[in-house]
Amino acid sequence: MQKLSWSSSKAWRDRTAAVLMCLVLAGLVGALPPPAPAADAEAVAPEGLWDALFAETPPLVVDVRQAERFAKLRIPRSRNLREPDAIASLEREAGQPIILVGDTEEQARRLAAQLKAFGADAQVVRGGLRKWPLGLEISAEELRRRLDSEKPPQLVDVRTTAEYEACRIEGTLHRPLDEVEAWGPTLSRDAEIVLVCRTGRRSGLAQEWLARHGFRHVHNLLGGTTAWPYGWIGEGCPQ
Repeated sequence: MQKLSWSSSKAWRDRTAAVLMCLVLAGLVGALPPPAPAADAEAVAPEGLWDALFAETPPLVVDVRQAERFAKLRIPRSRNLREPDAIASLEREAGQPIILVGDTEEQARRLAAQLKAFGADAQVVRGGLRKWPLGLEISAEELRRRLDSEKPPQLVDVRTTAEYEACRIEGTLHRPLDEVEAWGPTLSRDAEIVLVCRTGRRSGLAQEWLARHGFRHVHNLLGGTTAWPYGWIGEGCPQ
């Protein structure tokens, strides 16, 4: 039998010691408790969020989608931020919650987990925007696209009679805001409706009223008629 040299014996011992050390470390790691999972963000029901949006101190609703998607459709009074540090640094009153919304609930939850590293907690909208059953703000571009579809929405102009007669978007019904309690219940709850005024403020008030009375497909034109570049009817339209 060939006798092992000193150098080969030492190399064998070193390899053996290395293997034993790995086994010991593996045993120690296996004995450690698994890392605690990050606490899941609380999910907020859409109906509850809608009511909270119009409270005296509304929550900070942060839309975490791409800017292009946010510009077309969004929850009223929401803002578009996607960086955890920027969201965590938002100024807010004591106890004012941050509520994240993405296309899906999971998208918002991922960002809520990242926010914890900056010492901020956030809630998420249950189901995300794809499951949002209430009204949204809609851009002129997106509205134009939907008007050209097979099932276009119904346009309802809530400005005064004088404003409506002077200049209006083609195809709109005239229903003044101060008469919403009379004409609101006559609208179809199954139809998609887009409310229009000059800037979006009065139509937003009409949208809130309708949503509180069971309407779930009523949108508000962002920027109102001042943001509509696609043509008018009337003698008093801007040139």
